[in-house]
Amino acid sequence: GSLLSRLLNGCFKGDPEAQPKSDLLAEVCGSAALGYATRLLQPRAVVLHGKTAENGKSQILQLARGLLPDSAICCVPAARMGDERHVTGLVGKLLNASDELSPEAIASNTFKSVVTGEPIEGRDVYKSRIEFRSVAQNLFATNHLPSFKGGVDRGVQRRLMVIPFIRTIPVEERIEDIGKRIASDEADLLLAWAVHGAARLIHQRNFIIPESCS
Repeated sequence: GSLLSRLLNGCFKGDPEAQPKSDLLAEVCGSAALGYATRLLQPRAVVLHGKTAENGKSQILQLARGLLPDSAICCVPAARMGDERHVTGLVGKLLNASDELSPEAIASNTFKSVVTGEPIEGRDVYKSRIEFRSVAQNLFATNHLPSFKGGVDRGVQRRLMVIPFIRTIPVEERIEDIGKRIASDEADLLLAWAVHGAARLIHQRNFIIPESCS
């Protein structure tokens, strides 16, 4: 009867992979909370993909943001990672959560470096160029999967994990701002859920990926 269970059930009700997808989201949130994203055997940027609206993607983003202080969160759209003025927004952040993943081409080389924690160069306006390694878990939500500048090579594919959201939540089941409410009213449940996900992640050093997400 918790809000957390109602959100997860609302997103994946009737989905044959409902439990594996819920477990995977817990691992993603645990990865962000631990700063573990770039330490995995196969680091992944996670894309919540649903062709229709009102399927819970945005609420999952809000839930993930609610696990961390604002100072540990940024919103750098993937399409701007190739811009040295924007990529510096990732410095020192544990979670990069954005509901903007437009069909605009992404600079594939920079995208791969961000996901895997390889050195990146950036520059704040009027400041010297800096080099840093991102540790953020990247989490995006979109209705349309993007194209990639330079093509979607196997290197990009290995660093991208898409979680399909196939259900539109009926109006009578929707709860306004449920993601934020979970973070504020059920912080203990949210933390316990993410801790279980983090424990699995540390044990296997990889996400357990359902077939439809691979």
